[in-house]
Amino acid sequence: MSGRQRAVRHLEEIFTYLNQQSPSAAARYVAELKQACERLGEHPEKAPRYDNRYRALVFRNHVVFHRFVREKDKVLIIAVIDARRDVSAILEKLSDC
Repeated sequence: MSGRQRAVRHLEEIFTYLNQQSPSAAARYVAELKQACERLGEHPEKAPRYDNRYRALVFRNHVVFHRFVREKDKVLIIAVIDARRDVSAILEKLSDC
Protein backbone atom coordinates (compact mmCIF):
# COMPACT_ATOMS: atom_id res chain seq x y z
CA MET A 1 0.00 0.00 0.00
CA SER A 2 1.37 3.39 -0.91
CA GLY A 3 1.78 6.16 1.65
CA ARG A 4 -0.99 8.14 -0.03
CA GLN A 5 -3.41 5.21 0.08
CA ARG A 6 -2.53 4.62 3.72
CA ALA A 7 -3.05 8.29 4.60
CA VAL A 8 -6.43 8.36 2.83
CA ARG A 9 -7.45 5.22 4.71
CA HIS A 10 -6.37 6.85 7.99
CA LEU A 11 -8.50 9.93 7.24
CA GLU A 12 -11.48 7.69 6.48
CA GLU A 13 -10.98 5.83 9.78
CA ILE A 14 -10.73 9.11 11.69
CA PHE A 15 -13.95 10.33 10.09
CA THR A 16 -15.78 7.06 10.78
CA TYR A 17 -14.76 7.10 14.43
CA LEU A 18 -15.67 10.76 15.02
CA ASN A 19 -18.86 10.46 12.98
CA GLN A 20 -20.27 8.07 15.58
CA GLN A 21 -20.25 10.88 18.14
CA SER A 22 -21.01 13.91 15.96
CA PRO A 23 -21.34 13.89 12.17
CA SER A 24 -20.89 17.66 11.87
CA ALA A 25 -17.82 17.68 14.14
CA ALA A 26 -16.34 14.74 12.20
CA ALA A 27 -16.74 16.52 8.87
CA ARG A 28 -15.25 19.72 10.26
CA TYR A 29 -12.29 17.97 11.90
CA VAL A 30 -11.36 15.96 8.82
CA ALA A 31 -11.76 19.01 6.55
CA GLU A 32 -9.41 21.03 8.79
CA LEU A 33 -6.95 18.14 8.94
CA LYS A 34 -6.94 17.93 5.13
CA GLN A 35 -6.33 21.68 4.91
CA ALA A 36 -3.37 21.35 7.26
CA CYS A 37 -1.97 18.62 5.00
CA GLU A 38 -2.48 20.77 1.91
CA ARG A 39 -0.58 23.64 3.54
CA LEU A 40 2.44 21.37 3.76
CA GLY A 41 2.81 21.92 0.03
CA GLU A 42 3.38 25.63 0.65
CA HIS A 43 5.93 25.13 3.46
CA PRO A 44 7.07 21.51 3.23
CA GLU A 45 10.00 21.82 5.62
CA LYS A 46 8.22 23.86 8.28
CA ALA A 47 7.27 20.83 10.36
CA PRO A 48 10.09 19.48 12.53
CA ARG A 49 11.91 16.27 11.77
CA TYR A 50 10.62 13.23 13.62
CA ASP A 51 13.51 11.01 12.63
CA ASN A 52 15.83 10.59 9.65
CA ARG A 53 12.92 9.55 7.40
CA TYR A 54 9.95 11.73 8.31
CA ARG A 55 8.78 15.15 9.37
CA ALA A 56 5.84 15.37 11.75
CA LEU A 57 3.03 17.91 11.61
CA VAL A 58 0.96 17.89 14.79
CA PHE A 59 -2.73 18.61 14.27
CA ARG A 60 -4.72 18.43 17.50
CA ASN A 61 -4.69 14.72 18.48
CA HIS A 62 -3.07 13.53 15.26
CA VAL A 63 0.39 13.53 13.77
CA VAL A 64 0.83 13.73 10.00
CA PHE A 65 4.04 11.98 9.02
CA HIS A 66 5.40 13.15 5.72
CA ARG A 67 8.48 13.45 3.62
CA PHE A 68 9.54 16.27 1.31
CA VAL A 69 11.11 15.05 -1.92
CA ARG A 70 13.10 18.11 -2.88
CA GLU A 71 14.10 16.94 -6.38
CA LYS A 72 10.42 16.49 -7.28
CA ASP A 73 9.22 19.43 -5.16
CA LYS A 74 6.64 17.06 -3.70
CA VAL A 75 5.30 16.29 -0.23
CA LEU A 76 4.48 12.64 0.43
CA ILE A 77 2.02 12.02 3.25
CA ILE A 78 3.02 8.71 4.79
CA ALA A 79 0.54 8.30 7.64
CA VAL A 80 -1.90 10.13 9.88
CA ILE A 81 -1.71 8.68 13.38
CA ASP A 82 -3.50 9.43 16.63
CA ALA A 83 -0.76 10.85 18.85
CA ARG A 84 -2.15 9.02 21.88
CA ARG A 85 -1.14 5.69 20.34
CA ASP A 86 2.32 4.12 20.28
CA VAL A 87 3.48 6.15 17.29
CA SER A 88 6.97 4.63 17.15
CA ALA A 89 5.61 1.09 17.01
CA ILE A 90 3.16 2.01 14.25
CA LEU A 91 5.87 3.68 12.16
CA GLU A 92 8.10 0.63 12.52
CA LYS A 93 5.40 -1.48 10.86
CA LEU A 94 5.08 0.83 7.86
CA SER A 95 6.98 -0.03 4.75
CA ASP A 96 9.49 2.59 3.75
CA CYS A 97 7.62 4.56 1.08
